[in-house]
Amino acid sequence: MRLTLCDAKTASGQALVRDVESEKRKDYVRLIVTVGLLFILLLVIVWACVETASWPAHWNQTKEMLKIIFLALTGLIGSVLGFYFGSSRNTTDSNKSG
Repeated sequence: MRLTLCDAKTASGQALVRDVESEKRKDYVRLIVTVGLLFILLLVIVWACVETASWPAHWNQTKEMLKIIFLALTGLIGSVLGFYFGSSRNTTDSNKSG
């Protein structure tokens, strides 16, 4: 059973129909990617704390690795969150205009 949702009408008067199940799947994928990236960030932070406490002589190496890893992870997380909230805003805007 497929549920559909009528969002708006085209210029010719035909209803635009969107598959609700596919929208839910997209939201779940976005959620999984976001939570996964945040979990990886948490693991990196815990790893850095353990590394620093266990081997203080390795702090310079750890600091350089953290610069690279944090830069990449925060960029990815920012992109995912921006895409997620940007697409959810577009969805609510199209619902309001219809």
